[in-house]
Amino acid sequence: MAGRRLAAVLAALLAAAALTLLAVGIGSIVTHRDPTSCEMTYMHPSYIPIPFEPRSKRAGPPYQLYLYREGGAEQPTEPVWQRPCLPTVRKRAVLTCARAPPLTSSFLASQVGQPVLFLPGSAGSFRQVRSIASVTARLELEQGIRDSALRYDFYSVDFNEEFTALHGVSVLEQAAFLNDAVDHLLSHVYQSAAGALRGGHGVQPW
Repeated sequence: MAGRRLAAVLAALLAAAALTLLAVGIGSIVTHRDPTSCEMTYMHPSYIPIPFEPRSKRAGPPYQLYLYREGGAEQPTEPVWQRPCLPTVRKRAVLTCARAPPLTSSFLASQVGQPVLFLPGSAGSFRQVRSIASVTARLELEQGIRDSALRYDFYSVDFNEEFTALHGVSVLEQAAFLNDAVDHLLSHVYQSAAGALRGGHGVQPW
């Protein structure tokens, strides 16, 4: 009889100790965050094609310039066409905004921010811009940044995932298109900008 009582007491003590350790562990996770720990990044990308006629011509499929917009993280004061939209059109695996009007120069002239042009590397995708563009958009929203000098508009170029590391002619064609794209943005959209920031990924001579 005494042995059963002792076993019951020990079991109760062990259960209490386990619950205490569990509570301490959960409390530590909730209240103490390691400043060097990683966080999951969730993105809601949309890619808006920017129509313009490049001076340079090529025999292969044409390249395309896109404006990136992050769903749920854009400033509510922006024009309607710039706000997040539900991607309803799928073409070449690209989600676009069905309610966005044609992006003429007058629409693009209402842009706020500094232009940033993302360049994918050899066999890279223009969609890779979403990581840096998404985080930047959310930081701007969280910190309430409205000054155009401190905000960024991310653009990306679709090079059809060409293997430029193995084909020098493609490098020259891409460089010519990039020059035309930068000239278009600076002359029709960002007339007051001194230039466009460029970011790249992968194996590429940019």
